Parts: sequence; structure tokens; C-alpha cells
Amino acid sequence: MVSAVEANQADPGRRNNLYMLIMERGGNLNMDNENYLKQRKVPLETTTYHELLQVLDAYGTNRWWLSANPSIRAYYQAVDPGSSLVLPYRQYIDDLGVLLGREVQLYEIRTSNRMILRQEAEQAWSVRP
Repeated sequence: MVSAVEANQADPGRRNNLYMLIMERGGNLNMDNENYLKQRKVPLETTTYHELLQVLDAYGTNRWWLSANPSIRAYYQAVDPGSSLVLPYRQYIDDLGVLLGREVQLYEIRTSNRMILRQEAEQAWSVRP
């Protein structure tokens, strides 16, 4: 299975299409990664900050976490191969509810359930309008 990061690096057209979709839906792509982490109140001098910054930078111009569309945010977070949550827990759970069309519980986003949730997110993403 190809990760979202790898897919975006391999297919610039997909990345550009996502960019247009984010802009159409009111996303704020002008915020840089450092300011996003600052907005999330991630302390600068922590390992978490540097790990999250590497994850964000790996996506290049596909800055899905800034999208105004909850389905985009939920999909990319669900298929992200790393263990770091780019989105805050509550936002991710709410966004997943929109993408999946059902209520999502906190225990579902834990590591042990992650592959099942990823498959469900990929299925929901493939049939969305």
C-alpha cells in the first residue's frame, strides 16, 4: 500500500487537484507549518514539535491539515503511515464522523484499531461524491 505522502510525491497532478479542492472549500494554505504547530500550542523545544514538523514538511504542498473540508482532513490523517496525530484528537474524531457517516469513538483511533479505521476511511473516500 502506498502512503499518502508517497502518492503525492509520485503524482503532482493529484497534489494540485487537492490544492484546488482545499482552496475551493475555504482552506487556509497561507499558514506555514511552524505557525500551525504554534496554533496547536505544541511547545517549540520538544521532541513532539520536531517530529510533527518533519511529518508536515514531508507532505510538501499537500497541506491537508489546513483544509476547511473535514473529509479531506480525516482521510489524510487516517492513511498517514506515521503514528503522530497531525490533527487534535477531538477534531480528528469529529472529521472522521463526517467522512464515515457515523459516530466515531476515541478507542477507534488507537494504534491497535488503526488499520481497520484506515480501511474504512479509504472505502469512504473512494465512494464520496
